[in-house]
This record gives sequence, C-alpha cells and structure tokens, in this order.
Amino acid sequence: AAALSQDAALAQWKASAATIDNLVNNWDTITKGGGDAIRKELGTANFGTDTSPLFQIDKAFKVLRENDDVDLIEFTEQSEEFSNVLAQADTMAYSANFAGGSGK
Repeated sequence: AAALSQDAALAQWKASAATIDNLVNNWDTITKGGGDAIRKELGTANFGTDTSPLFQIDKAFKVLRENDDVDLIEFTEQSEEFSNVLAQADTMAYSANFAGGSGK
C-alpha cells in the first residue's frame, strides 16, 4: 500500500470530524441500527462498500504528526487520547449488540 500523503491524511481527518458530527447529530437514527451501525460509523466494523474515514485513523495521525507545524508532544497526547476514546466507544457499541433490553 502506498504511503499516505499529508494532504490525504488531513482530508481523512477532516472527513472523520464530519463523520463524528453526523454521528452526534443523527444519534437517534443511527442507533436504531444497533451497535454495529455505530461501529460502522466509528470505522471499527466495516460492512458493505462504504468505509468510514475513521477506519485506520491512526495511520493518518502518524503522517500528520510529522508536519513541521505540529507540536509533536501535544499532537501525540491528543491523538492517543482520541484513539483510546474511539476504542472505548467501539467496545460499548459492540457490547450493545449483546445487551437485551428489559420491558420492550
């Protein structure tokens, strides 16, 4: 696979931010699809032909942190925190697939 360019990595990040905004703004609609629908938006479960820009966002982060305009320490801390929260969200969405609701 070809290495990701700075421009492609930045475009992936911007598309990821838009995807997160969409997830927040359309939460009620997206969650009707269950945990897997959330995971698809998060890029942690890829079904069908559409791939979330959040899929392999860590690769984009590795490219972006090499930019001369980036504070390496701050960027590394923030991107690691983002990746940790993304993993936590994935775990919760995955678990939701197996949690049965009571009274429905």
